[in-house]
Amino acid sequence: MSAPDYNTLYQFEPLISATLESLFNTANLKALGVAGANADYQKNRPRVEVFVTIGARFDNHYVVDAQGVRRENGWSGTIHLTAVTTNDYTIHAAYIAAIRELASRLDQLDLSNALVAAVPLQYHEIAQIHTAGTNSETKPEAGEFQTTLSYEMIFAIRADAWPGGLTQ
Repeated sequence: MSAPDYNTLYQFEPLISATLESLFNTANLKALGVAGANADYQKNRPRVEVFVTIGARFDNHYVVDAQGVRRENGWSGTIHLTAVTTNDYTIHAAYIAAIRELASRLDQLDLSNALVAAVPLQYHEIAQIHTAGTNSETKPEAGEFQTTLSYEMIFAIRADAWPGGLTQ
């Protein structure tokens, strides 16, 4: 499905985190047999909080659109997935495993489908992903464990999303 205009294609920062948060919270909570997120989201445990940063253009990742204009369409980026659970190690370890399993195949998922995520990425994809490190901490005063799993990615505009199509 092509985007209505180029402006829509390049406004992706707010969508990436929202899509991934939707995906991880729905998928991981179901995988552990826990009810889905509710309106009291900040207190809901377990949950995944997502922070994404987009970096420089990836390599020579560009396309030529139907008007013959060269367009950037691939960027390096980092995804930080913070798992928050009650301070029960067994639950936390199972939750981290479920997150790792799903993250390992993000570049194989079609994130444009509302059945996958409540906030779909209609015109974009994670073209490649790999692990970039893990950081854990306990917060006994808050009664929770937190682990941040970081991933490096290549994020791109889908080939079929360009208004009018592509020439190359």
